[in-house]
Amino acid sequence: MSELEQREARRDFSRIGIALFVMLVTLIGLQYLISVILAHYYGEQVLEIVWVSLVLGLAPQYLISMPAAYLIIRGLPRQSIQPMRITFGRFCILFLICYFLMMGGNFVGIGVTSAIEYFTGRQMVFFLNDVFEGTNIWLYAGSVVILAPIVEELFFRKLLISRMERHGEKPAILLSGLIFGIVHGNFSQFFYAFALGIVLGYVYVRTRKIGITIALHMLVNLIGGVLAPLAEQSSYGVTVFAGLAVIGIAIAGLVMFILRIKKVQLRQRPGEIPNNYWGEYAFVNTGMIMFLVAGICLFVSSTLASLV
Repeated sequence: MSELEQREARRDFSRIGIALFVMLVTLIGLQYLISVILAHYYGEQVLEIVWVSLVLGLAPQYLISMPAAYLIIRGLPRQSIQPMRITFGRFCILFLICYFLMMGGNFVGIGVTSAIEYFTGRQMVFFLNDVFEGTNIWLYAGSVVILAPIVEELFFRKLLISRMERHGEKPAILLSGLIFGIVHGNFSQFFYAFALGIVLGYVYVRTRKIGITIALHMLVNLIGGVLAPLAEQSSYGVTVFAGLAVIGIAIAGLVMFILRIKKVQLRQRPGEIPNNYWGEYAFVNTGMIMFLVAGICLFVSSTLASLV
């Protein structure tokens, strides 16, 4: 790796970090500003309405903060490679692995939030816990199953990975997964988003088909974010059947993960960052440090806000 390539790597990762910092700051700022305006004209009780909270969380992010980050990142060079074909059987295996990792990451998140509750002596309450109240299930389902996978895959996989992978597939996949987890903004969702982001990043690097990662993302969100919670509110028989189905899918995913993990191969790129130094180039730069600090502040504030 030449000195010029070293400078380019630091510059690229710093620019991405600055874009992500801008995204987080504008998102938090807009959400706060809109909340203040709504509370001033309609009273603070309007912020307790589920659909208002959902729109307040998604609209500034998808309409303003992510496009702002895109404008900063889009000028970076993109990597173009020959994609790999994927069969329906491989797609099903990938789905099982994604679901297993999501379940595993979810249990880790539950463990972390339980530890926070234990040491603080207070309960943590998240917006998603109450999202199925009233008639907002369809708005929530449309946002989680359709809108979120499309926007997030276009941004975190297609945009970010295609700009980072010329410095190595490993940093591109791991960093995009980490960023995906951090942007979720809380410990409850970070771990499964991180794990899922890594798998989806690897799939995109190999297939170059964003539609595949969108479809996987949609399926995982549909089952884990909509159908499973709905089944819990149904009859005892439906709840038991759904629980057994989820366990079966997770076990199958674990088996596929064990069988396939040794077959994962990352291609070498000319001038990429050496394996032992990718963390230094990816994180030790102005932009990424700014983003990580903003992410830590977001996690702290979301944790404090969720404690009751």
